[in-house]
Amino acid sequence: MTFTIKITPRAQQDLKNIGRYTLQKWGKKKRDSYLRDLDRCFRWLAGNPKIGKHRIDIEEGYYCYLQGSHLIFYTIGESCIHIIGIPHQAMGVLNYFDPD
Repeated sequence: MTFTIKITPRAQQDLKNIGRYTLQKWGKKKRDSYLRDLDRCFRWLAGNPKIGKHRIDIEEGYYCYLQGSHLIFYTIGESCIHIIGIPHQAMGVLNYFDPD
């Protein structure tokens, strides 16, 4: 079963930031390629949702999958996966999800 994909506002903002940074650092071609790779990964995860690492250290039900230099965090619903955040792998993910 392939799940549908829902991207939270926070993850949408992450994508915008990733796009801006990649454009500034490496140019339009690399930005487009990197964002396309992330999108392909979202679709792949929708067909293979349990492939990610279960991150109960952050919160029960959170999964994580590395794509390029970013960690894709998501939850699995009844018929969809929710992309909840896309921090850089060097970022402290516990701080990323800290509500304070």
